Amino acid sequence: MRPLYRHLKIKDKSPNILTRMLQKFTPDSRNAATLGLVFFVLYSATLCPTVFRGDSGEIITAIWSSGVIHPPGYPLFTLMGKLFLTLVPFGEPALRIGIFVALAGAVAVALLYRVSRELGTPPLASLGAAAFFGVSLTFWSQCNRVEVYSFHVLLALLATWQCLRYRATGEEIALYLACTAVGLGLAHHLTIVLLVPGLLVLCGVRLWRVAGLARRLLIGIALLAVSGLPFYGVLWCRLADPDVFWAHVTGSSYRFYFAMPRSLDTLQRPLKLLTAILAENGFGPLSVLASLGGLALGRRSPGVLCGLQLMALAITLYCFCYTIEDIAPYYLVVLALGVVLVGVVLGQVEQALVSRERFLAVRLAACFVLPMLGLALNFPACNLHTVTGIRQLAQQKLSACAPSSVLLCQGDEDTYSLRYTHNLLKFRPDVTVLDTEQLSQSNMTHLEKRPLASTYFGTSAQNLAQLGESPALEWLRANYLPVPRGVILSLVPKTTTLTLTKVLAEEKAIWDTIELPELPRAPIATEVDGDYTRRHYVTMLCNYGFLYEQTGQTEQASTVYLIALNWAPELTQATLKGMEARSQVAAELLRRIQL
Repeated sequence: MRPLYRHLKIKDKSPNILTRMLQKFTPDSRNAATLGLVFFVLYSATLCPTVFRGDSGEIITAIWSSGVIHPPGYPLFTLMGKLFLTLVPFGEPALRIGIFVALAGAVAVALLYRVSRELGTPPLASLGAAAFFGVSLTFWSQCNRVEVYSFHVLLALLATWQCLRYRATGEEIALYLACTAVGLGLAHHLTIVLLVPGLLVLCGVRLWRVAGLARRLLIGIALLAVSGLPFYGVLWCRLADPDVFWAHVTGSSYRFYFAMPRSLDTLQRPLKLLTAILAENGFGPLSVLASLGGLALGRRSPGVLCGLQLMALAITLYCFCYTIEDIAPYYLVVLALGVVLVGVVLGQVEQALVSRERFLAVRLAACFVLPMLGLALNFPACNLHTVTGIRQLAQQKLSACAPSSVLLCQGDEDTYSLRYTHNLLKFRPDVTVLDTEQLSQSNMTHLEKRPLASTYFGTSAQNLAQLGESPALEWLRANYLPVPRGVILSLVPKTTTLTLTKVLAEEKAIWDTIELPELPRAPIATEVDGDYTRRHYVTMLCNYGFLYEQTGQTEQASTVYLIALNWAPELTQATLKGMEARSQVAAELLRRIQL
């Protein structure tokens, strides 16, 4: 028995693999994991269950149909989306891919905690700062719908954390993990290259002075290439033409939006937009705290502050030159780095309270007042759990089409939600959906044989200006008349004799089935066209009301206008303002409002 006893005794002294893993699971790791889990629950609970504004419809449709997302193609995100379409067994495609987006956002918040801790910020202050970023308006709004930016922030913060780890410990594995994160970022959002100079500064002088520089550089460059570039094979298989492939991955079609500000006048727009983004995310009053945090960090570690500032400056300069309207998510890494500096100040407050032997409840209140305030303020706009209005509008557009119609659409907000509802949800498969580019390539003779409808044709001068000119559109304008039909316009040949009473009867039958959706308020700086859905309903409701007016039924016309006014007051007033020259009812309603 003694040999067996000795054997058991030795085995008891040797920790097994699980024990060793638990020993490495430090308090910081537990805090980060808990924080990530809390935010995954929050983002999942507020996740939009279907298509939403912006590019979400296009991204989901491309992933579902093995297509290609808009430049640069996002091959890594495409593969992760495919994976989650398989792993998540419930919900629409939007929800399944949205689970990955929510998970990426939660991991990004956990990584921000690790970045703060790497700078020496105390645990409670680091948790409070990371949580504040997690509930900030722009970041939260990118974690509860299908968008690419939460994953980009995850990779950027992973690289930042590992560079700081390498600076502190000299462990080469941290340096190689940072290179891997940047390499993966190259297969996702190419703007991660803007962070490289700042990341190199974060690594500190040991990157260059410690022996083995050539080996580190070679391994790092190899990891950059191996971890990211192979994913572009996904795009190569779908864009076999080398010129098309190169143009897509480099985003050459977006060069039109690049313009270096050359005067104070050209600087006004990006400065105004940046100010709005900072204000929406609470950085108006917090800019003072971030500045104080920068001073404190500069005294303690000027190299780290320089690296963080270089990263933020590179992104800001890029955003000043890239003149797209939806630039707000590009600033997310800048906001995260600003939150790190706010965390430095919170850490000093926490240490002051500890030195004065304040109760834990007081320290918790000091560190978590910002995230609790952000949660309360942003929850109404970011809770998309029951928001199905974008899909509902697309379904109503398709429902209003005659059998076997061709429905013409225009613009991202219009087109993407229609394609998602039509192609993925298989709603009204008899209808053909064409955008303006496809319309310009269509055979006019083929279109003449089918009923035509449109979501935009002749609705406003702005629509017509955005459409541009093409032979197809000119042909349509010359031969067809737009007639209201629910939330779309039926295109009727000009040779057809129309009876207003019949048109009005059909309109009433359609509007009796339409329910106006509840929509969250759209952030001013974050959304490109957050009021598109409301504006579309308002425009079509006013078309409906004007039909009553044309048939002499002014009371019914006023009732329809009031429905629109109660649902979207400001947009309806603007629409009625444009109608008052030809509408007595609209003019009278506006006069009452002004009184």
